[in-house]
Amino acid sequence: MGRPTVLLVGERLNQYSHLAQRLASWGGECRFTDSHTVACVLLGHQAFELVIGELHSMEGSAPRMIPLPEGES
Repeated sequence: MGRPTVLLVGERLNQYSHLAQRLASWGGECRFTDSHTVACVLLGHQAFELVIGELHSMEGSAPRMIPLPEGES
């Protein structure tokens, strides 16, 4: 297995600095964004083992980042 990748989503990226350092020390790779829109794009192009983020936002919420199975809306 390769390095686990983690996507951290939040309005203030520095809120995750301690967590990112810990994950990196365990061999993980972290990606950061302060935008749920950008998070959706990243999720469409890369597999992440874990996504951590705030549920409230002016842009939307976590359920919008989770794609529905084909044929559902």
